[in-house]
Amino acid sequence: MATAPPSDEAWTKSIELYCKPSDEELLYEKGEKLAVKAYLAISRLEYSVHVRSNTEFMSPSGVVPIIRVPPLFFCGFNAIANFIELKERSASSLLDSQTTADMKAYISLIQDKLLPAELTKHKYGDNLPSPLNQIIPWLKRQSIIRSLRNRELPIVYSDAKSTIKQVLQALSNRLGTSLRFFDDRLTELDALAYGHLKSIQDCDLLEIRNLLTDYPNLVVFCNNFPVMNNL
Repeated sequence: MATAPPSDEAWTKSIELYCKPSDEELLYEKGEKLAVKAYLAISRLEYSVHVRSNTEFMSPSGVVPIIRVPPLFFCGFNAIANFIELKERSASSLLDSQTTADMKAYISLIQDKLLPAELTKHKYGDNLPSPLNQIIPWLKRQSIIRSLRNRELPIVYSDAKSTIKQVLQALSNRLGTSLRFFDDRLTELDALAYGHLKSIQDCDLLEIRNLLTDYPNLVVFCNNFPVMNNL
């Protein structure tokens, strides 16, 4: 069993990012992938990208994307950000305790409210042969519904849309006229917000895409994110 990654900086040269093909990603999966890429870029960490249709099934928790720092795996934005923080490469390491608490509150808002509301059936399983392209999406749907019910989150689309609007409004209020959520410093929140806002902005479902247009400052934030051209 793996114990710990290398103690020196050698680990920074061996980061592997595993993600699903872009045409197979659910909306929230694309958001998480972009958020992880943004955070790695903010942290000035290089990585190699490995696109795998079975990435979800490589993850012990089913959460994607995955980074591998041999011999360890970290699944999803939170686990990846926590690992980088433990390695003392956190983008928010210089924030004071109150600002850090505020940042984590907004991160929780995105993770607890926005991600579940982004769940869609769209495209899931399209790459699979029959009858798997019917069975696997059904199993995924049941898993998602159980998760939403356990967390008392909306299942009906109209309710999910309302939840997305509430989160966007909160983020818009926090951002104001700035290009950063906390002064001039890029943090985990900037990376996570960018990933999920960008996935909404680029969504091929017009009704979802239009949700963002009511918040011009969030659109400006997405379009001017400093590392976006490298993602």
